[in-house]
Amino acid sequence: MTEEQTNDAPETDVEAAPEEEQKIEGLEAEVTETGPCKVAAKVTVPKAAIDAECAKTFDELTPNAQIPGFRKGHAPRKLVERHYADTVLEDVKRQLIGRSWEQVRTENALRPLGDPDLSDDKIEYDEEKGLSYSLELEVSPTFELKSYEGLELTKPPGEVDASEVDEMLERLAKRNAVLEPVEKGKTKQDDVPVVDCDIKVGDEIVHSVSDQELPLAPDNWLRGLDAELWKDLLGKKAGESAAKTVTLPDTYQKEAHRGKDAEVTVTIKDIKRPKMPEINDDFAKDMLYEDLDALKTDVRERIASGKEQEARRALSQQVEEKLLAMVDFELPEDLMKRMTERNLAREKMNLGYRGASPDDIEKAVEQLAEGAQARTERDMRMYFVLQRIAEDEDISVSETELERRIQLMAQLRGLRPGKLREDLRREGRLEILRSEICDEKTIDFLIGKAKITEEDEKKKKKSGAKKTRDAKKAAPEPPEDADKQK
Repeated sequence: MTEEQTNDAPETDVEAAPEEEQKIEGLEAEVTETGPCKVAAKVTVPKAAIDAECAKTFDELTPNAQIPGFRKGHAPRKLVERHYADTVLEDVKRQLIGRSWEQVRTENALRPLGDPDLSDDKIEYDEEKGLSYSLELEVSPTFELKSYEGLELTKPPGEVDASEVDEMLERLAKRNAVLEPVEKGKTKQDDVPVVDCDIKVGDEIVHSVSDQELPLAPDNWLRGLDAELWKDLLGKKAGESAAKTVTLPDTYQKEAHRGKDAEVTVTIKDIKRPKMPEINDDFAKDMLYEDLDALKTDVRERIASGKEQEARRALSQQVEEKLLAMVDFELPEDLMKRMTERNLAREKMNLGYRGASPDDIEKAVEQLAEGAQARTERDMRMYFVLQRIAEDEDISVSETELERRIQLMAQLRGLRPGKLREDLRREGRLEILRSEICDEKTIDFLIGKAKITEEDEKKKKKSGAKKTRDAKKAAPEPPEDADKQK
């Protein structure tokens, strides 16, 4: 599953089978399917097995038993049995309940999702018939899985064009541009005028700001009101204004005015224009590189790294889609319901963080529920398939690998590894993290065994210009100062 899938990965009990000498002789078990991924089990431990285990316990206890009036270990066996009868019987019953369930689970190849309910009210004891209990629980689905080695995958090209390096350098130069005042003239795109802005509902000014820089480009602080408003400021001089009527969005900070028409007036006070530095050796040295060639080399490596990450994501997605196409099995209903409700609650919480009102969230619940259920179903099916492959291929996660991931996460979050590990353990997320790492290793294994064809660069440029832009966004930009470079 994915930082938010992983958070909900079901924990499947896959402990080792009991050793042969631990088997309970005469154990009776009736296991029946009661629904999709659901079974009922009725288990009976015979009286003979209980007596044998009690006798074994007394064999170990008698040589060290302390009975009033006798030296340690010298009390008669029958007296020890009478003195400790109830205590030994209760201990033996608890032990045999656990052992019997392990034996039933192993012999019936059950893969429980969570621990069974073996509380006292589920257990019956008869002095003649022995010990019995019944339980219902969900288990992992069973399914046929075709050969998963040799999957045919297509890898996005990883070559870096000179034009991509140049574009990255231009973006870097633009980011380091210096704003210079424009004494005379009109505004152009990418200028950064200093403006006053008033938002008026009816005759009341409900919001006003002064002396704020407003970049004349699509990504500006007015886009939440109107994505095209900045264009009305192009070609204007200092002192001129632009006004436009907009409908205040549902996320507007003042709830009373949401959904109402408002007049937005923006007045230009001063005009500033970015002056791009020339991309040469001096520019590279300002960026703490030896010369322009060194800067270009670093930019090329970063773009290549971003493309490699994009390729890994693309291959992983193809692996998942091909695996899902191989299987068709029912999912545990109760677990599916719990996970869907949890994901739906998370979606509603995210809407609230983005400023949506409670009424708007409730209106979107039906659509959110459909999306949450579809994502949960896909993630759970993927989890079971990857878990099955990991077991078949003996793929696991060592403590060293888990600790290495915790250290990396701690570094990114600015935390001490020990504290992060304790937080994960306390929140019950440590094993979930281990499961995530195992999924990653399993997908890496499948990619390593796949038949990979590199996508043609020309076809990619014709049919996937957006993917190329995404790859550039994924590539880390060169650092602006020595600390970042280090």
